[in-house]
Amino acid sequence: VHQMECDVNRNIKQITQMTQEKQRLATELDLATKIQRGVLPKGYPAFPDCKSFDLFASMDPAKEVGGDLYDYHLLDDDHLMITVGDVSGKGVPAALFMMIVKTLLATHAKSGLPPAQIFQTTNSQLCKNNVMDMFVTCWLGILTLSSGELCYVNAGHPFPVLLREGNASFID
Repeated sequence: VHQMECDVNRNIKQITQMTQEKQRLATELDLATKIQRGVLPKGYPAFPDCKSFDLFASMDPAKEVGGDLYDYHLLDDDHLMITVGDVSGKGVPAALFMMIVKTLLATHAKSGLPPAQIFQTTNSQLCKNNVMDMFVTCWLGILTLSSGELCYVNAGHPFPVLLREGNASFID
């Protein structure tokens, strides 16, 4: 009887510890979700003063929150930058790395660098002190609104799909 009582107490302690760990993980995922949603563009229309085009984006994670990212900025009156990417991993570390990637890309794009150089500069900065060996796949395009010319670069990310008049094709 004494052994049974010890086993029950040990099991209760293990279940309590597992429950606490599960709650901690749920809190971490909730925090990562809030971080991720807080830094992605929102509010539509995206550019209310711009009448020549409209833009809408959303993200619905399949399971866990992680490093999925998208971004867009008017760099000036004639250039729109669009970014889509995915950071390795899940949870708070991926969400934080995603914020760093997003910030670096936007900063370098606003300085007037072409897409390839934006990636090269960002990659160099990301590789410094990357103790968790995280990485990102990413596609970045800069659209010249007046001409429709799209200059883009891809770093291991699936190519985006262009939907035109009901026909879909990859931008490769």
